[in-house]
Amino acid sequence: MSDGTPRAPVPWFREVTFYGVLAGLCPLIPVPFLDDRVLAAVRRAQVRALARERGVALSPVQLEYLAGTYRVARGCWQQAGRAAYVLTVKLLGKLFRKVFILFAVKEGVDTASRAFHEGYLLHLLFDPAEPGTQAPADDLAAWRARWAMEGALAEVDPRPVNQAIKRAFRGSLGLLRDGARVLARSARRRGRAPPRGARWSGAAGLPEAEEERIVGGLRDRLAAELWEQQGYLEALEARFLRWLGTGYGG
Repeated sequence: MSDGTPRAPVPWFREVTFYGVLAGLCPLIPVPFLDDRVLAAVRRAQVRALARERGVALSPVQLEYLAGTYRVARGCWQQAGRAAYVLTVKLLGKLFRKVFILFAVKEGVDTASRAFHEGYLLHLLFDPAEPGTQAPADDLAAWRARWAMEGALAEVDPRPVNQAIKRAFRGSLGLLRDGARVLARSARRRGRAPPRGARWSGAAGLPEAEEERIVGGLRDRLAAELWEQQGYLEALEARFLRWLGTGYGG
């Protein structure tokens, strides 16, 4: 990545930023369970889009492993606790709207940052020109890649990325709320989270113009700022390659 770095974000980098922004909208959906289901759909869509870009075919299990959504489920008590928490937050939000939105934006920043980091590492994994990486050939390889991703992310301090996302989000609160409402409305209209389509707009039934209106400008501004974090991204890449090289239990 350090050789011949373009002055502007390349298309795949804008794509990763796009899914990061979409993921960051999900915590602002004030509907119990729907926010988590939409987020899982966004994470799967990102994996599928990046794999398709490089001509990588993934099995359903490989997709779930790489997206971090494999067998993600809550028990009854966890669901009840989540519902009580969300309903309490919604009630408090009516009284303390400014405090509520600040907490929601913070969670959105963290979620967007996580999705961006994962998308960046997935691109490296699928890139045949990247030394030390290889698209997973089977389910076990996908699981090991996810393990390496988690290891690398645990070692880095994401504050450079988080700060950039926080600045972008706090300057676009109205846009974020509008985008979260559109995603929630689209998912509820279908009676479930959008199906696992390759592109979010097609999967959710959102016209391209609507998608661009929601996140287009924010995506471009954020991608330009994140692209300047070359030193941080190279350090993240180095850690990921080291974890891939160790192998599980190595």
